[in-house]
Amino acid sequence: MQQGERKSLRFPPDKSPLAWVDPYAHASREGFKPRLPVLLVDEARDGCGVVSLYHDNLMEGAVIWIQIAALAPMRAEIRWIKDLDESALKLGLMYLD
Repeated sequence: MQQGERKSLRFPPDKSPLAWVDPYAHASREGFKPRLPVLLVDEARDGCGVVSLYHDNLMEGAVIWIQIAALAPMRAEIRWIKDLDESALKLGLMYLD
């Protein structure tokens, strides 16, 4: 496998492409507050890709919380970021839970 190659297949989101992010690293999901809506663009077994408006706490390596549909909030690490314009970002997230 070449460097940067995905380890799992990606697929489009099932239903609503809207998810919620809490960009602050709380110790448990009880602290989760849906602060930032994001657009889910693809999903995989170990992570997902989202599009978000810019937020100071969204940086590579940061641990955040994401809630997709009716699932419980999950911790995720921001693996990569791509600037789409001055106010929007595309993020690659790896689930930690």
